[in-house]
Amino acid sequence: MGHQMQVDFGQKHIRTPDGQYVKVHFVGFVLSHSRYKWGCFKDKPFTSGELVQSLYGCFEYMGGKPRELVFDQDSIVSVNENYGDIMFTYEFEQFKQAEKIDLYLCRKADPESKGKVESVVKFIKINFLQNRFYMGLDLLNQSFEAWLERTGNAKVHGTTKKVPAKVFLLEQEHLKPVLPTKISMCEESITRSVRKDNTVLYLSNRYSVPQGTFGKEEDVVLRIDGEKLVVEQVYGDYIIAEHTISAEKGKLIKLPAHRKDYEQSAHRHLDNLCEVLGHQYHDYFETMRTLKPRYFKDQSQLVMELVRQHEVNLVRESIEYCRSLEIYSATDLRDTLIYLKGKKCEDNLPEVVPVIKTLTNPKAATVITQKRSIKEYERVGGSS
Repeated sequence: MGHQMQVDFGQKHIRTPDGQYVKVHFVGFVLSHSRYKWGCFKDKPFTSGELVQSLYGCFEYMGGKPRELVFDQDSIVSVNENYGDIMFTYEFEQFKQAEKIDLYLCRKADPESKGKVESVVKFIKINFLQNRFYMGLDLLNQSFEAWLERTGNAKVHGTTKKVPAKVFLLEQEHLKPVLPTKISMCEESITRSVRKDNTVLYLSNRYSVPQGTFGKEEDVVLRIDGEKLVVEQVYGDYIIAEHTISAEKGKLIKLPAHRKDYEQSAHRHLDNLCEVLGHQYHDYFETMRTLKPRYFKDQSQLVMELVRQHEVNLVRESIEYCRSLEIYSATDLRDTLIYLKGKKCEDNLPEVVPVIKTLTNPKAATVITQKRSIKEYERVGGSS
């Protein structure tokens, strides 16, 4: 008694009086021994802070807290499971330390670990929400507590064959008291993974973080401060980025400081080329950058590769040749260099004088070949 409480989430579309449908989200709690239940509803998915607030609401409703809470591996509860060393979200780490309560996360594909609360979620959907109209969250939560008193906790449980409310009267004595100092959850926050394009997802929009954040920070904490979205480190006080929350959907909200500085990078590559080959070619490479701004980094790297593989003077000669023909491409410059190098090799080859060999047998020069009359060929071939 009083040892374990299981927690799980559910969602369902319910009708409004005007025939529309509203999607409601709820969290359900059940004590494993007595099957005594509680829950609350919201019109949007729960965040870590809101789930902790719901836990305190459940503890207040039941008059105490269990020793252990059982959850799925949900992103609003845990950040990462590092071979059993579980990293909880910022809010739940605070909650765990303040309340001195054990948190047990089920393994994936292991429904038996929290089968009791999964039955409660199904029970709420079918018995409470099935034919109910949506009249607002306040009325929905009030109606749910009334339903718990007359049905959810008042009727005989199908498995235990006992009334949860009666068994709870005994189990309540084994619950631990809730500490008077609760965690302040005035700021809504949630944990998100950093995407490969250095953005984080919040309410169907993508918000940028500085270039290079992906790879350094696997996860970040999103904190709502009024109309601001603050992106912070997990288990740290460092603010990574701060955005104004957009009311639109499907947008990329990117700060100017988070954009790649192509201009600065291009000037750096241009300076490197001029330093190696000479500033007299600045206009040539500047034209190359203007014609191919997106690929100038690749173009400049190819030119530097040519400098490493060939003589600098040959590269300069190739540039002069390309400039005279108004060719501004590193690949064409490479082909030109190969052509000029091959031509130089041909020009440097020594002139080959043909060698006439004398006859090795002098008697062959005195041999007289036999001459035949044309009439013999006519006789063999047949005369016409």
